[in-house]
Amino acid sequence: MAAFDSEGNIVWSWHIWLTDMPEVYDYQNNVIPQSDGKTDGYYCMDRNLGATDATLWGGYETFGLYYQWGRKDPFIGDTTEEREQQYVAANGRYEWVEKVSPFGNSDKLTVCNTAYAQAKWQSIPTSSANNSIEYASANPMTFYSGGTESQANWLDLKSLDATFKNNIIYDADKSLWRPFLKSNYDPCPVGYQVPCHAMWICLNSYNSVYTDDGFVNTTAAGVEAWFPAAGCRSGHPTDGGSLIKVKKSTGCAFIWTSELVAEEMSYRFYYHAPMFDGSQSSGWGNGYNVRCVKQY
Repeated sequence: MAAFDSEGNIVWSWHIWLTDMPEVYDYQNNVIPQSDGKTDGYYCMDRNLGATDATLWGGYETFGLYYQWGRKDPFIGDTTEEREQQYVAANGRYEWVEKVSPFGNSDKLTVCNTAYAQAKWQSIPTSSANNSIEYASANPMTFYSGGTESQANWLDLKSLDATFKNNIIYDADKSLWRPFLKSNYDPCPVGYQVPCHAMWICLNSYNSVYTDDGFVNTTAAGVEAWFPAAGCRSGHPTDGGSLIKVKKSTGCAFIWTSELVAEEMSYRFYYHAPMFDGSQSSGWGNGYNVRCVKQY
């Protein structure tokens, strides 16, 4: 759903998520000293944002949607990879081979209103002509992969003036995602937000069962939650927004945090059986899943 100006340009859009009411799991909510009983706030949903199912060892319905860091608009995935790692006999090595173009199966998975030019799933390289927040908001179904001036970012802060750059990072009214205060660009439902980095430090491999399809994590209270190896939309120039690393031996889970590591780099949670890592960083242009937590 979108709001348009008099010239037919999108000025804002909304994603309506239809699913069963998610369960909320307690991840090490320790009481903060001298806080009148308040905890550190990691009450996490049982499913990725956009998922319609949270069944243990579930399939495509558990994947959810994919977000470039700081953007409010989601991107669809697919049941399988769009680029696949294959052994190429002629070269004698493994390479990523394109099976279908980015969003190549989108017409089979979604229905778009052809009356609106913006209602089209697509991926294009970022450039000085389209690397603004306003441009991204006006084209919510366009994925911006790395261009000639960027490795994996949809917004090139280096080209912006210092005042605007600082506002994006620090100003509560103008910033993108924030770790301790929900911004206008946070895609989670009312009352929830993209979690801070510390949420993912709570997930440890010792209380998880994992396969190539994903892993089941058991909370301290004995509740099981499913994290599918849904892969990601890679923002690297050579991948161009393709969906990769979905299940199988290359399957991975990538989930964003709301915290910056440096300009255009933010923390993410990463899983590839049997490896867990809550402290990796990644460029903003990659499309990862989001797992919302209650606002703290």
